[in-house]
Order: sequence, then structure tokens, then C-alpha cells
Amino acid sequence: MSFRSIPLTDKIFCNLYDMVRKQSIVTEGTIREIWQRAWDPRDFFYIPNLISCPISKYFEYSTNLTISLSKIACKSQENSAQVRMLPLRNEKNGIAVCVK
Repeated sequence: MSFRSIPLTDKIFCNLYDMVRKQSIVTEGTIREIWQRAWDPRDFFYIPNLISCPISKYFEYSTNLTISLSKIACKSQENSAQVRMLPLRNEKNGIAVCVK
């Protein structure tokens, strides 16, 4: 969440790391504000954003991934979150990571 809208010119990078293969990849994510100003146009509260990170085919079946977000494309980050991957019941086409 941000206190103000994140400018469309700002970029966000997703740093993915496979803990088993010891491989990393950096992809450019997309930021989407998920608050409609019509709901409440005031500027003095936090605005939630959805950050989507594409995953390359190489990492598609990885089960031990960590992810970190940064404003610059870099492979090493001190703080990262582990991606929790539950066994698939049906085939799915995407992954979502929620950060509070």
C-alpha cells in the first residue's frame, strides 16, 4: 500500500530465486492501483496496489521460490518472501503473492 498513488512512470522489479537450483531471475512487474477514487476520493489514507510478477518458463515448476521487490533490477536482496506453493488440484495459469 502507498499513501499516494504510485506514478505510472515508476518501475518495480521482481527478483525470483530458486532455492533448489540456486538460480535467480529478475522480471519487470506491473503495478495496479486497486482502489476506485469514486469510492472515497480523499488523499489521506493508504491506497492498496496489486503488483504482478511474470514467471519465466524456466521457473514454472519450481517449488522452492523466494521473491523480493525492488525499484532497480538486481538479483540479490537481503529481504525476501518465500512463495508458498500448494499442490495443484486442477491446472492453473498463474500465481499470486499477497504482501501486507
